[in-house]
Formats: sequence, C-alpha cells, structure tokens
Amino acid sequence: MPTIELQLNGGEKHEFEAAAAEEAISKGVAALGGALDALAKEWAPERWYLDRGSQWDEKTLGQVLEKFFEASQTYVDAEDKESEDNPKWVATDVMSERGDGDDEHIYSAFQSMKGSSGYKAVRKALCAAAAAAEGDDPAHAHRYGSEVDDALRDALIERMGDLDESTPLDTLHDNDDVEVCVIPGYRCIDDQFMSHTDVVFSSTTVIPDENFAALLKFVNWSGSEYAALVKEKCGVDLTAEPDPEDFDREYRYNSAKQLANQWRGLVATVDSDPERDKLVGGDSLIELMDNASYGGVPAFVCRIPAKAALEHDWSHAMKLTGRGWIAIHDPINGSGHSVNIESKGGVTVTRPADFYVSAIRGYSIESIYGPDHRSMRVDVEKGPALGAEPAPDAAGPRM
Repeated sequence: MPTIELQLNGGEKHEFEAAAAEEAISKGVAALGGALDALAKEWAPERWYLDRGSQWDEKTLGQVLEKFFEASQTYVDAEDKESEDNPKWVATDVMSERGDGDDEHIYSAFQSMKGSSGYKAVRKALCAAAAAAEGDDPAHAHRYGSEVDDALRDALIERMGDLDESTPLDTLHDNDDVEVCVIPGYRCIDDQFMSHTDVVFSSTTVIPDENFAALLKFVNWSGSEYAALVKEKCGVDLTAEPDPEDFDREYRYNSAKQLANQWRGLVATVDSDPERDKLVGGDSLIELMDNASYGGVPAFVCRIPAKAALEHDWSHAMKLTGRGWIAIHDPINGSGHSVNIESKGGVTVTRPADFYVSAIRGYSIESIYGPDHRSMRVDVEKGPALGAEPAPDAAGPRM
C-alpha cells in the first residue's frame, strides 16, 4: 500500500497510506480539515436572511406568537427553569417548520467557492494524492477532479451549515406585526365574560361581579369612582336601596336588593392604583359600556411587532406603548366596542398567558371594530422586573 505525502502551499506535510483514490481522497479531506474550516468560514452564507419583502403571513406569525407566549408562561412558572425550553427556541422551531429558508444558497456558495485560489489549491493537492494512490502519472491527476469535487462538496457544505448562526427571527421586518388582545388574567373567554341584568349590556345593567371588577382594575377605575360616574352621566344610583313599591313581584324586588348589595360590595372592595394612569376617561368608559350591547371580556387590542415580542425577556414585564384600543370584546360571537387608549404610559403585561392571539382565534379585531393598522400598532418596551431568571441567551436551531 503506497504512502501518500500531502502538503498544501508549503505548509504542514501529512503522510498516510491509501490503496485507492477514494481512500486517499477521504483521508486527505480529513488531513486538510483546518484548510477546509478556513474556506467554509470565508464563504459560509446564511440560510435565514432579511429579504426585501416579508415572507411571513399574519396567520403563521400568530401561530408562532401563540406558541411563544405559551412557552414563556411555562418558563416563568417553572421552578426548575433549566428543564424548560427557551421560549425563543420554541418560536424558531415553529418558524423553521413553516418558513422558507433558502436551502439553495449554500450550494450556490460552494459553486462560487470553487473559483477561489484556496479551493483550487486544496483540490490540486487531493487530486495528486488520488493519483499517487492509484500509481498513476502525476500529469494525469486532473482525471480525479470529479471525485475530489464531490468529496469537497460534502465536507464543505456540512461545515458551512454548522457555521450558519442565522435563525428565522433574522427574516422578520420591523413592520411584521400581529393582531393580539391582552386580556387581564386570561383563563377562558366564557369564564371571564361580563354579564348583564337586562336584554342589553350597558353601564347600568352590568352585573358587578368579579369579571366586571377585572375591567375596572384593568382601566384603573375604583368601584366608588365608577358608581359616581354612572350617577353623574346616567342619573342612576347603582348602590341605592330599591323601593319595594316599584316592583310588582317580590322576587323582582329581592333581585334588585341583592344587586344593590353587590354594587355596594364592589364600591367597598375595588380600588384604583394611584401610581397608574387611568387607561380611559369617564366619557370613554361610559361609551365603552353603553355600546358593547352583548357584553364581552375586558381587553387591550393592538397590533404587536412580532420581532420585538419574540425577543422579549420575560424576567421583566412587557410594556406596550403608543396606540391601541381598550375594548369590551367578544371574539366568539364577533361583537363588542372599543375606544382609544388615553394613557401615555400604555399597558403593562406581567403574564405571557394574558395574550390572546386574535389573529388566529375567533373573530378578528378588524372584522368587529374596523380600526386601521396604524391606530392599533404598539411599541414593545421592557417593563418592571418580575423576579424570574432570564432565559439562556441562545440562538435556537441551526438550519
């Protein structure tokens, strides 16, 4: 079995035995690993890169965000965070499955590399090793060029793929946004739906239960402030003891009395936060209540930039500033009403699970209220610390 000497550009000399051209090429590729690493690093392209136009439709991005928020809540709640996947990995996995990374770019890069002096030097050395293994005249070494190119293609494409640190997140434009709702304490639409005593939901017919209390706390109105507002704007004292003479049936009087007691309880227990702005003023709150005819759940509706949302670290709350709408929202039946948010401080989200991705769930915001994109778009900022440890800073799958 002949001993092959392999030297590249006067560098380190490698010796190995090979009985045939295929074995010589294989061992030669291994011996020249450092040179191949350098070539791959010089020519490695990115599979995922920012193109002129967005490759993502809103439905797909909505599915990505939903998985990200679910994984983020799991991570925040986990005691052993090392056992949980980085939420960003979860998002990039979904994007990798549904996206369109450029798989051809790496082959194009290899074809371009073949014209470089570095590639030609490696190819020449391997062709000479193949000819020596076959006992062929060195002048005929070029005959093994096709076999060498095949071996180098496999080795270099694998190396370039390993060097590619791009992820699907790199393909997101700043204006790739998704319609979402923030529903405080979100569990289930049916469980959080605000009810009413009359045929139509309004500021005076809403039942003052925990679901309505959640709305008041969300917009930062106390129970007493709301009762005073309704008395001023609608002429109705929600907490007043009913007069039995006003009722033709005792059960109706008892129901009214119970309702007044509920209102008094709400007034006594629901406070506003003096450190927070009210999200809406009094006139807007009455408008909101009196035009959501069938009730719904309290929500902040907006369009959130997907890239900023996916890069958010849930060791801190997410602060949404800019525009957006405060709504009583019924995504199941497609009704509700919305008003402009009036707080410059925006909305602070402390639970990833409070995001309801309306772009892929039930009736969309635009199909109900019809606001244009610009009036709904928000900016994502880092809010107060939540006490959770940051997720490991890792880029996700290499593809």
